Amino acid sequence: MPEKTHIAVEAAAVSFANKATAGGAAAGFLGWFAEVNWIGLIGTLIAIAGLLISAYFQYKRDRREEIERAEVSEARKQAERQAQEMHEAQIRLLQDQCRT
Repeated sequence: MPEKTHIAVEAAAVSFANKATAGGAAAGFLGWFAEVNWIGLIGTLIAIAGLLISAYFQYKRDRREEIERAEVSEARKQAERQAQEMHEAQIRLLQDQCRT
Protein backbone atom coordinates (compact mmCIF):
# COMPACT_ATOMS: atom_id res chain seq x y z
CA MET A 1 0.00 0.00 0.00
CA PRO A 2 1.47 3.41 -0.88
CA GLU A 3 2.66 5.44 2.12
CA LYS A 4 0.09 8.23 1.74
CA THR A 5 -2.76 5.74 1.47
CA HIS A 6 -1.44 3.88 4.50
CA ILE A 7 -1.36 7.10 6.54
CA ALA A 8 -4.89 8.01 5.41
CA VAL A 9 -6.20 4.58 6.46
CA GLU A 10 -4.53 4.95 9.86
CA ALA A 11 -6.02 8.42 10.31
CA ALA A 12 -9.48 7.12 9.48
CA ALA A 13 -9.06 4.19 11.89
CA VAL A 14 -7.91 6.49 14.69
CA SER A 15 -10.83 8.83 14.04
CA PHE A 16 -13.25 5.90 14.16
CA ALA A 17 -11.60 4.54 17.32
CA ASN A 18 -11.88 7.91 19.05
CA LYS A 19 -15.57 8.17 18.14
CA ALA A 20 -16.18 4.58 19.25
CA THR A 21 -14.48 5.33 22.55
CA ALA A 22 -16.62 8.40 23.13
CA GLY A 23 -19.79 6.62 22.03
CA GLY A 24 -19.02 3.55 24.12
CA ALA A 25 -18.28 5.66 27.16
CA ALA A 26 -21.54 7.58 26.69
CA ALA A 27 -23.51 4.36 26.26
CA GLY A 28 -21.80 2.86 29.31
CA PHE A 29 -22.66 5.90 31.39
CA LEU A 30 -26.26 5.94 30.19
CA GLY A 31 -26.57 2.20 30.80
CA TRP A 32 -25.18 2.60 34.29
CA PHE A 33 -27.42 5.61 34.95
CA ALA A 34 -30.52 3.78 33.66
CA GLU A 35 -29.47 0.63 35.54
CA VAL A 36 -29.52 -1.48 32.39
CA ASN A 37 -26.45 -3.61 32.97
CA TRP A 38 -26.04 -5.07 29.50
CA ILE A 39 -26.04 -1.61 27.88
CA GLY A 40 -23.46 -0.44 30.39
CA LEU A 41 -21.32 -3.52 29.77
CA ILE A 42 -21.49 -3.25 25.98
CA GLY A 43 -20.73 0.48 26.14
CA THR A 44 -17.75 -0.16 28.37
CA LEU A 45 -16.43 -2.90 26.07
CA ILE A 46 -16.78 -0.62 23.05
CA ALA A 47 -14.94 2.16 24.88
CA ILE A 48 -12.12 -0.23 25.82
CA ALA A 49 -11.90 -1.54 22.24
CA GLY A 50 -11.72 2.04 20.95
CA LEU A 51 -8.94 2.85 23.38
CA LEU A 52 -6.97 -0.24 22.37
CA ILE A 53 -7.32 0.54 18.66
CA SER A 54 -6.29 4.13 19.24
CA ALA A 55 -3.28 3.05 21.31
CA TYR A 56 -2.22 0.56 18.60
CA PHE A 57 -2.25 3.17 15.85
CA GLN A 58 -0.54 5.70 18.12
CA TYR A 59 2.24 3.14 18.69
CA LYS A 60 2.57 2.57 14.94
CA ARG A 61 2.70 6.32 14.27
CA ASP A 62 5.33 6.86 16.97
CA ARG A 63 7.44 4.02 15.56
CA ARG A 64 7.18 5.40 12.02
CA GLU A 65 8.15 8.89 13.18
CA GLU A 66 11.08 7.45 15.15
CA ILE A 67 12.35 5.73 12.00
CA GLU A 68 11.92 8.93 9.99
CA ARG A 69 13.85 10.93 12.61
CA ALA A 70 16.66 8.37 12.52
CA GLU A 71 16.82 8.56 8.72
CA VAL A 72 16.92 12.37 8.78
CA SER A 73 19.59 12.32 11.47
CA GLU A 74 21.71 9.86 9.48
CA ALA A 75 21.33 11.95 6.31
CA ARG A 76 22.36 15.06 8.23
CA LYS A 77 25.42 13.29 9.66
CA GLN A 78 26.39 12.07 6.20
CA ALA A 79 26.06 15.58 4.77
CA GLU A 80 28.21 16.93 7.59
CA ARG A 81 30.87 14.25 6.92
CA GLN A 82 30.87 15.12 3.22
CA ALA A 83 31.19 18.83 4.01
CA GLN A 84 34.05 18.10 6.41
CA GLU A 85 35.82 15.94 3.79
CA MET A 86 35.37 18.71 1.20
CA HIS A 87 36.75 21.26 3.63
CA GLU A 88 39.78 19.07 4.42
CA ALA A 89 40.42 18.51 0.70
CA GLN A 90 40.31 22.26 0.08
CA ILE A 91 42.73 22.87 2.97
CA ARG A 92 45.14 20.23 1.58
CA LEU A 93 44.92 21.83 -1.87
CA LEU A 94 45.68 25.28 -0.45
CA GLN A 95 48.57 23.88 1.58
CA ASP A 96 49.99 22.19 -1.54
CA GLN A 97 49.67 25.44 -3.48
CA CYS A 98 51.48 27.37 -0.75
CA ARG A 99 54.35 24.85 -0.69
CA THR A 100 55.03 25.22 -4.41
